[in-house]
Amino acid sequence: MSSAGYGLFFHNYRPSTFDIGASVKSRLQLKASGGEMDFYLFVGAMNDVLSQFTELTGRPAMLPLWAFGYHQGKATYHGREGLEVGRQMRARKLPFDVIYYDAFDQEATSKTFIDALWERYRGRLTVGFGMPMFGTWRGNDDSALLNDLAARGFLMVDRNNPPGDRPGYQRRGRGG
Repeated sequence: MSSAGYGLFFHNYRPSTFDIGASVKSRLQLKASGGEMDFYLFVGAMNDVLSQFTELTGRPAMLPLWAFGYHQGKATYHGREGLEVGRQMRARKLPFDVIYYDAFDQEATSKTFIDALWERYRGRLTVGFGMPMFGTWRGNDDSALLNDLAARGFLMVDRNNPPGDRPGYQRRGRGG
C-alpha cells in the first residue's frame, strides 16, 4: 500500500525482488525468479485499497468474544489440573476465559473434563502442540518429526540457521 493512492498485490510464491525507487527514483520494478507475472493493482485512498484487497483475498471471520479474553496457561497442565486452576481463579475473583494446555493430554481432552470446566467455571479448553522448540527436551526426541517436516518442505528457515544446523536433526529429503 502506498500513501500515493495505490496498492499492489503480487501473486507469485517464487523469490522476488521489489525495487521501489532505488535504481530509478520514479519507477517501481518487480522481478520474479519464475512463475507468472500475476499482480493486482488497487487504486484509491488507503481504506479503499485495503477494502479492494480483502475483497479479492477474503476477509477473516470475527473470532468469538471469549477468544479475546484471558487465557490462563503455564508450561503445561496435566490431567484434570485445569479444574483446580479454574477453582482458584474464581475463588480469587480473577478473570479467565480459557485454560491453555501446551501439550495434548488425553484426560483433559475428554468430554467429561471439557463439560466440567464449562459447567463449573464457564471456562473453555485450548490445547497446543507442545513447547515451541525442537530437539531433545524433557526426554522428547523430535528428530523424526523434524526429518519428516523437512522432507515435505514444511520447515521455515532463514539463511543463517538452516534446520540441519539444529541439534538432534539429521538432514535428509528434499533440498538436503
